Amino acid sequence: KECLARHPGASANVVNSLDKDDNHNVFAYAKRLRPLVERLVPELSRRIEKAVAARESREKALVAEIRAIPSAAGEERVLDCHAPYGPWPGDGGLARTARFAKNCGFTALDVNVCQGPTAWYESKVLRRSGDVSVHGDAVRQLVEACRENGLRAVAWRCCFYVNDRKFPEAAEACLRAGRCSAGRNMKPNRNILCPANPRNRREDVDAFAELAGMGVDVVEMDIIRYLGAEYCCCTVCREAFETKIGERVANWPEDVFKGAKRGGRLKEWR
Repeated sequence: KECLARHPGASANVVNSLDKDDNHNVFAYAKRLRPLVERLVPELSRRIEKAVAARESREKALVAEIRAIPSAAGEERVLDCHAPYGPWPGDGGLARTARFAKNCGFTALDVNVCQGPTAWYESKVLRRSGDVSVHGDAVRQLVEACRENGLRAVAWRCCFYVNDRKFPEAAEACLRAGRCSAGRNMKPNRNILCPANPRNRREDVDAFAELAGMGVDVVEMDIIRYLGAEYCCCTVCREAFETKIGERVANWPEDVFKGAKRGGRLKEWR
C-alpha cells in the first residue's frame, strides 16, 4: 500500500478491496494487483540494486580498513571454531580447516572439543558423543592438522554448558543427578551445570588434565561462571552457603536476595 500510494496513477479501489474483501481470495488479489506490480518492478529493482551497491561499498571499505592495521610482532591470531570437526565434516574436516586458517594468516586453531559432560574425542572422563563413531577423535585430528600447518592447537572446553538440544539424554542424566544450576525460582536449568557442585568441578579438572595430556598447546576454559546475578540457588549452593555463614536461611533464596547483608555475603561466597 505504501508503494502504491507513491504512484498517483495507482487505483485506490485496489487498495480498498484488499482491506474490505471478506472472501480472502488470493487469486482475485493477484489478478487485480498484477498490472500495478508490473509498473512497480522497475522502481523496486533500482532500489534493490542501489542498496546492494551501497552494502558492497561498505564491505570493501571495512576490508580495506582491516587490512591496513599492522600486525604486532609475535601476535597470535586465533581462529575459533565451535564445530568440533570444522565447517567441513566429512569433507576435509579439521585438516581442511587448519589449511584455511593458515592461508588466512591465523597462527592458532581453537576448536570446541567438549562441553559439560560430553566429548567429541576418545575420552575416559566424559561421555563420548555419537559423532565420534562417525567422524573420529576431534582432539587428535586437531593436533595433527595444526602440526602439519604450523599452527598452535587449542582445545576449547565449554565447562558448564550441557547443550540440552543436541544431548537431551546427557541433560536428563545431569538433572537426575542434581548437577544442574537453578535460578531464583529454584527451577533447574538443563543447559547449565552448577559451578559450585563438587562433581562438576572435579569433572572439569579431570577433563582439563586429560586434554593437556593429548598434545594440545592450550586448553581454553569457557563458560566457567555463574549464569547470572540470580544464579545459582540449587540445593548444593544452599547447603554450602549456609555452612559458610553458620546459619539456616529459612526462606531460600528470597531472604538472601532481599537482605542486603546476606546478599553481599552470597556474592562474596560465590
